[in-house]
Amino acid sequence: MQPPLLTNKTALITGATTGLGYATAEALARLGATVVLVSRDPHRGEEARRALAESTGSPRLEVLQADLASLDSIRRLSARFLDRHPHLDMLINNAGTLEPRRRLSTDGIEMMLAVNLVAPFVLSTLLLDRLRLSAPARIVNLSSQSQAHASLDLDDLQFERRQYSMWPAYGQSKLGLTLFTNELARRVDGSGLTANSLHPGVMASNLGRRSGVVGMVWAVASRFMSSPRAAARYVTYLASSPRVAETNGAYFDQARRIRPNPIAEDPVAGAELWEVLEKLARVPAAALVRTSVGVS
Repeated sequence: MQPPLLTNKTALITGATTGLGYATAEALARLGATVVLVSRDPHRGEEARRALAESTGSPRLEVLQADLASLDSIRRLSARFLDRHPHLDMLINNAGTLEPRRRLSTDGIEMMLAVNLVAPFVLSTLLLDRLRLSAPARIVNLSSQSQAHASLDLDDLQFERRQYSMWPAYGQSKLGLTLFTNELARRVDGSGLTANSLHPGVMASNLGRRSGVVGMVWAVASRFMSSPRAAARYVTYLASSPRVAETNGAYFDQARRIRPNPIAEDPVAGAELWEVLEKLARVPAAALVRTSVGVS
């Protein structure tokens, strides 16, 4: 089915200078949307904007700088966006990281948790009022098939007591993201805003491009993965297709809705995770959601 034209729609995409984020920005720009690219490096962001403008012919492309491993930077990003854009129709939390060794963000949060889960939580809640006022609007969070077999330790999300291992930590961050998405969907239900999570397929991306063994394995494996442009079709579908306009709190594997890890559908775990994320993020997100959608 031909995607709908998105003239007068605004999308904000994190991790938008390369890979899936770039390909998604390109697809949405071709459909006429105003696309705001979030980039940690402003120079790379501007290079991506120019390349997208040339390939799509769109004059409605903008770059906002933010380090998603920094809570202050995310808050500044939100403030700049709100100052410049009266509408937000699509928030696509695409950025992610894969960390071979445990290290901490500037806020003292384990890095994979900070970027893959805390950042989408903070950005989504800070922009929630603008999304609600733009309804119908959508949040799409980029999860992973790794959530299916992951575990979630709410008492030790940062691997302070457990031994850190890259893949279990990554799976936990993506399971947490899927659980957060479902909890957010429950809190905004009936507001005209939907929140869904997506595994876009196994694709060649910058996620595993590291030095050492991880980088070598990724380089070989990526030869057998799909391209970011192919995967971007599924993000675009979930962000814009009328077929899923009413879908809320769902997990998609490419274009197919499936059941995620049972933990991701547990409302008790969702509420508990929300409280943990509030403490990590140091933002009264629960109160913001209640105010925005009138939940008592």
